[in-house]
Amino acid sequence: MTADDRRRTTAPRRDSGVAWLGEVPAHWGVQRFKRAIASCRNGIWGEEPDGIHDIPCVRVADFDREALGLKPEIPTSRAVSIKDREGRTLRRGNLLLEKSGGGENQPVGQVVLYDRDEEAVCSNFIARVELTPDCLPNFWKYVFAAAYVNRINLRSVKQTSGIQNLDQDQFFDEYAPFPPLAEQQAIAAFLDGETARIDWLVDDQRRLIELLRERRAAVIAHAVTKGLDPTAPLRHSGVAWLGEVPAHWGVQRFKRAIASCRNGIWGEEPDGIHDIPCVRVADFDREALGLKPEIPTSRAVSIKDREGRTLRRGNLLLEKSGGGENQPVGQVVLYDRDEEAVCSNFIARVELTPDCLPNFWKYVFAAAYVNRINLRSVKQTSGIQNLDQDQFFDEYAPFPPLAEQQAIAAYLDGETARIDGLIADAERGIELLGERRAAVISEAVRGDLTPGPSPFVGSPH
Repeated sequence: MTADDRRRTTAPRRDSGVAWLGEVPAHWGVQRFKRAIASCRNGIWGEEPDGIHDIPCVRVADFDREALGLKPEIPTSRAVSIKDREGRTLRRGNLLLEKSGGGENQPVGQVVLYDRDEEAVCSNFIARVELTPDCLPNFWKYVFAAAYVNRINLRSVKQTSGIQNLDQDQFFDEYAPFPPLAEQQAIAAFLDGETARIDWLVDDQRRLIELLRERRAAVIAHAVTKGLDPTAPLRHSGVAWLGEVPAHWGVQRFKRAIASCRNGIWGEEPDGIHDIPCVRVADFDREALGLKPEIPTSRAVSIKDREGRTLRRGNLLLEKSGGGENQPVGQVVLYDRDEEAVCSNFIARVELTPDCLPNFWKYVFAAAYVNRINLRSVKQTSGIQNLDQDQFFDEYAPFPPLAEQQAIAAYLDGETARIDGLIADAERGIELLGERRAAVISEAVRGDLTPGPSPFVGSPH
């Protein structure tokens, strides 16, 4: 018998008459959400900070959707007058209802708990919800979470000019479970412990993924700078990011490996005649150093404009524009398919010399990127990073003989595939834990589990 089996309730049950609730304990009420709502007031965006009326303003971006609360910091301040704060100032125990925003994969209607004493307001995309005295906020955050997972909010979503809006009155007309206050307290305490345990396991898997990615980068960097023969004599390369390299290897500028480098083209709107797949930076699979399975964009590019730009298996694709602080411009991936395509004007098509193996050089460029070598060639223009290609190709790189390039590439293909498999297993584990978390919340707020302290309250271990 599992711990879950032991926690299954044996209390008499009845059909709630509500599809997403099913059976509930016979002594529970089943009423509309609005029965729990004492007040619901839309937030306010206020004015630019003025140093006098400034107050923290919670945005939807500040929601911690997994923890059903807020992220540690509220980074936005707005000027809101004392009069406009009336009925809008947030207090510990308020619920925050997302009323505008959302999208296909994350529809509007998320509810989180305001769980701090800091005085703040919420933006006009959010409503401040105050509950009646017999409704415990820490329980109701879980009820709303279960309703969200069961997509109950979708019936109240209205689409306006690309933005989803929630019809609050319609949403609060949905039905919810109403256990006695003592049971709300017990269920909330149980779920606090159970979700803390699951969240700890999720964090553990995320730490594992981070370590595996660091290991992947280290394996690549070691192989492309030291080779596979641990007994090979080494010499200092004179290049900081390379350190010592095998004595028989060359150390030359990247441009020595480049036969040609041609900027891509964005072309025109598809016309049904000159259409061709066009690779964008968004199509890069940065971890696999290749492309995502699909190239979803087609553009009209004339035969003349395709000359010197048509991609062939073995070309490298250099990101020349875009990027940002956390993911700077300069990523290089391999074009590893036979489909005829071009790349966008934010990318350059790189063809290597015959003595340089593309599958090895994708790893060299990856090691250079991890070592931030590209940053020396990044120019910032009107918010967009641009890579100075000539300066970048003037950086130094290792040049092993072709046979060693082939051996190193084969080794790295195997090692990275093994590590990527472990990462995929950890990501699947996170997905399953998320599903388990949602299921435990749904079961508990329907009264499927005996209310009482979680066996995991205290240490998540």
